[in-house]
Order: sequence, then C-alpha cells, then structure tokens
Amino acid sequence: MFCASLLTSAKVQEFIRDAFKRKLDALQISTALNKAGYSNEDRAAIMDYMALIPKIQDKFGLGNLLCDKLALEQSTAQDIGRWKANLWPADSEVGNAGATVHDTICVAVWAATASLYPPLSRL
Repeated sequence: MFCASLLTSAKVQEFIRDAFKRKLDALQISTALNKAGYSNEDRAAIMDYMALIPKIQDKFGLGNLLCDKLALEQSTAQDIGRWKANLWPADSEVGNAGATVHDTICVAVWAATASLYPPLSRL
C-alpha cells in the first residue's frame, strides 16, 4: 500500500537518508524499522519505496520524487520527455506562444513538500 503521509514524514525521510548513507542491507533496514516500532505494513511501504529510490534517481536524476512502482514504470524518462516537448515548438501557431509542455503521466505528490525535506543525495 502506498502511504504518502508516512513516506514524506520527517522521521521516515531521515531514516531513509541514514540507511542509504550507512549502506544498510534489507535485513538491517527491516530490523531497524521494527525496533523503531513500525508495523509490518509500514515497514513494507518504506522498504518498497527505498527500493525505488535508485530507479527514480536513474530515470529522473533526482531523489525527492515520491511515486509508487506503477507510476514509475508508466512515467516518461527525462530524455523522452524532452523529445516529446520539442515536438511542439514554443512559437507554435497551434497553441499559446511560449507555452510549456508537461508530461503528467507520473503524478508526484512530493512536489508540494519538496522544500520541507531536503533531497536524498545521489546513491
């Protein structure tokens, strides 16, 4: 289950940063989350998201994007997004001059809280 409020909490974000910094393996992460009092469901959600972070960073070049596995798989990578955006020149007669094209397949709820939580460093 995807729980944005859990994953964006300061406590969980700090745990994730620390776990990546210390290069903890899955057993160490699960044990630490258990000792911190997280339920099985919360531990699974946190660990599932942590497994996606390297993929998010590879695909988008950033670590402060919050999405689930399906959204990540359906999202458009930066290079393809730029190519799609270039299909409609800014001075197009079809739309507004200087308009921006946004590919919104992957909805990032993280954008609203990005200033509250510093981005994870690239792994």
